[in-house]
Amino acid sequence: MQSHVEITERILDKVHFNRYFANSPIYAVQHHECLNGKGYPKGLTADDLSLESRIIAVADICDALLAADRPYKKPMSAEQAFKATPHDSRLTPLHIICLPAFRHITQILLDLRQQACVEFRQSDENLDGASDAQGSCGVALK
Repeated sequence: MQSHVEITERILDKVHFNRYFANSPIYAVQHHECLNGKGYPKGLTADDLSLESRIIAVADICDALLAADRPYKKPMSAEQAFKATPHDSRLTPLHIICLPAFRHITQILLDLRQQACVEFRQSDENLDGASDAQGSCGVALK
């Protein structure tokens, strides 16, 4: 599991990023570091980590909790994930400050996905008169 960060670093080192994204490889590699130095791959501490790396760490935790494609856990609803997230051992008060924004953004994205599925299903019904129970986009509709 930890090797994915090292693999990411090797891949991103070969990519040319423009000046706006030049530090992206650093942020990507540091997303499993912890402020107390107990993260990986380099055991960096708070003094070594940028705000961008910390934000990506919060996003990664939220993504892991919400993801349906993880073999080691069942997916959570956004509500369950955000109740669980503040208790994640990698988070600190500084990370938790970012959570309200992630809650808001996640809800907007979930609403947009739901609307897109409804519209896609409606367009399918208009084309062939039928649609599966989940909608053509494969996302369960309420």
